[in-house]
Parts: sequence; structure tokens; C-alpha cells
Amino acid sequence: MARKRRLPDSKERFGRALARVLDGREEYTTASGTVAWARFARELDFNYETLRQAVSGQRQPSIALMEAVADTLDIGPGYFAEYRLARLREALDPQKRGLERALENYYDLRPDER
Repeated sequence: MARKRRLPDSKERFGRALARVLDGREEYTTASGTVAWARFARELDFNYETLRQAVSGQRQPSIALMEAVADTLDIGPGYFAEYRLARLREALDPQKRGLERALENYYDLRPDER
């Protein structure tokens, strides 16, 4: 399996970070150079409106969406700030990890509070 292209972690919102990656990629831009969001949504096999709302900031991008975007663009999903934060929230969620594991994850981040 080919290695994903490694980009520096973005500190921008999902829409802006994604637009930067798509900039200049002919398969996802129009003749005038703007991103063809509907075409990109079809490539992802995601609803255009879901992508549009995530890009515009009207909704939080889901982990599944960010992973599909990253896979399509051959980059790691950790490029997106929201992905890194969503994974961190999951690691700290006692409903998903169990209370003990969530606390262990917390103390891994804050060892001074043990």
C-alpha cells in the first residue's frame, strides 16, 4: 500500500484547509480555477449538501467525511485540525472508551494531575 502524502498539520478550519489542498488540482477545479465542490462530493460519494455545510462551517465535519476526503486526496486525515480534535474527544469520552480508559487518556495528557 502506498504511503499517504504527509502535509504539515493544518491549523485552519476544515473548509479553508481543504480548499488549500484542492487548489490547483485540475480534477477538482473549474476552468476558472474555483473548486468544483459538487464534483468533489460525487468523487467522495458524499452528499453535496453535507460537504457544502462542512466546508462553509455550518456543520462540524464528521470523522467519516474527513477520512473520505483524506483518502481521496491521498493525505493523512490528521492534516485537518477538526479530525485531530475529534479523535482527542473520542479518546476522552467515557461513553466510547469507558471511564477508566478515558481517565487514563486524560492523565496521559495531563500527568501533573495524577
